[in-house]
Amino acid sequence: LGLEGVRSLYATGQGIVRLRGKITTEGKQATSRNGGGSGSERVILVVTELPYAVSKSAFIVKVAELVQAGKLLGVAEIRDESDRDGMRVVIELKRDANPALITNQLLQSTPLQSSFAGNMLALTDDGRQPRRLTLRQTLVAFIAFRKQTTRKRAADELAKALARQHIATGLRLALTHIDAIVKALRNARSLGEAQAALTAGGPVSAEAPVGDGRGDSGAEAGGGVVAGAGAGGGSGAA
Repeated sequence: LGLEGVRSLYATGQGIVRLRGKITTEGKQATSRNGGGSGSERVILVVTELPYAVSKSAFIVKVAELVQAGKLLGVAEIRDESDRDGMRVVIELKRDANPALITNQLLQSTPLQSSFAGNMLALTDDGRQPRRLTLRQTLVAFIAFRKQTTRKRAADELAKALARQHIATGLRLALTHIDAIVKALRNARSLGEAQAALTAGGPVSAEAPVGDGRGDSGAEAGGGVVAGAGAGGGSGAA
């Protein structure tokens, strides 16, 4: 209802927004007890929208409680006719009821009209002290937060890829010279001799990357493996 509360919320970060559901008045042909038309028309109130955070069941229960307590006179029946096309709560009135009066009572005594208090608080800067932000400040802070999280995620993925790089390079070199490596391992008489044969010509560390996997640098880094295999098994030239 009005834009004053919305403007205050966006400009200062705090405001009260008044919300009202959508209710319309329709006519319905009344029927007599024997099933025939009586010629009179009974008015029904149809609610098709409710304010934010108001459930349909809570609204129906509240109306039923008011009717049973005698605080809402003129209501003959309330039923839920909602379907896949949308919400439709029908409040059927008695023949002598005043639709405008009952509508006002519904707005005053039920959640059909309610107020939503907005308070835009956020943890910014050091993340310790909450601050009330305007709409512009909220958007700026959110964009900065998304940039920060995106950078952190990219840096983490890059670190994992770099940690895996030297392992992938070593596996590629091992597959390239698999025959020489297998012969070196078979000819070795102990684990230490096998390690010395594979690392002869240049130390290979499990922590340090073995080349970058591109061009001649990878071949040079893998030279120790090939030369070691040749030293142990005599097939390094392969």
